Amino acid sequence: MVRTHKILVVAGAIVATMLLAGVAARAVSAGPLITVQAPAWESSQYDGVTLAGDAPDVTTLPTVHAVYVYPSDASSRFLKFAAMFQRDARRASTMLDTSVARAIRWDERNGAAARYLDVTVVKSKYTAKRLASNQQFSLVTNDLSARGLTNPNKKYVVWLDAPSSYCGQSDAPTDSVRSPANRAEARTVSVIYRYYQYDVNGPNGGFCAPILHELAHGMGAVQPSAPHYTGGHCNDNGNDLLCLFNSAIPYDPNLGGYYYDYGNDDYWDPAADPTSGSTAKLRWWTVNLSRFICPPKLNPETSTLQADCNTANSNPGY
Repeated sequence: MVRTHKILVVAGAIVATMLLAGVAARAVSAGPLITVQAPAWESSQYDGVTLAGDAPDVTTLPTVHAVYVYPSDASSRFLKFAAMFQRDARRASTMLDTSVARAIRWDERNGAAARYLDVTVVKSKYTAKRLASNQQFSLVTNDLSARGLTNPNKKYVVWLDAPSSYCGQSDAPTDSVRSPANRAEARTVSVIYRYYQYDVNGPNGGFCAPILHELAHGMGAVQPSAPHYTGGHCNDNGNDLLCLFNSAIPYDPNLGGYYYDYGNDDYWDPAADPTSGSTAKLRWWTVNLSRFICPPKLNPETSTLQADCNTANSNPGY
């Protein structure tokens, strides 16, 4: 299944714009708000290397690999925005850490003086017009397969340099079983688009940045078993990263951010954290069980090498 999203960025928060029926308010422990803003970026923060394939891995652990795809009849803008892709990827990891003390294990490569986000540059088989069609997600997945980006130990986040009616789309495995064999533990593809070519000549090149939202889908959120499930999303709070909102559950800009599973009862289960000394509360698949995020209590963003993240994940009591 593929989830499709139109996203607004409001006061630094990523919010879906589609409308759903509301639900009554509940008294819950909401958890910390994600309020991390996008830091400035300079092209000098990336070393200028362009790779047509996946660089040698610096870890044998599961990772999220970045890809840039551009049309067959257009020029690559990769070097112009590579540092921004790196910024957005690491910011998504910081956002997750800020909220739930976990982080994304990004695929990185060794540079001359530091590690950089490992990004594969792919010239698409398709023209800009084809890539702007309603088949764009399937065309991108075709491009990845043709380039051999099919590692079952990786999830792929793609920046597509073509206009779209959406900010992002993602594979969204439907499998509620709490087991290492869950389909969400396999390879998935998430695509970041240029939403209606918005500000295509501006500093961000028209690209959206719903990385954490799309990766949540790729890692198994939100399962039909969840109490506030609705079409792969949730409907209990407009400031929830995975919820869609309307007048009954509006996004509140005064909060200045959003929650990663409001109430911890739909797609995140802190009771499954082996450092908490408690047993799992929920009985369906939740994102914290994913092997593609770092173990509990580790913060890779404190190190430019993400050294803290390169350890095995362990979640007893699936």
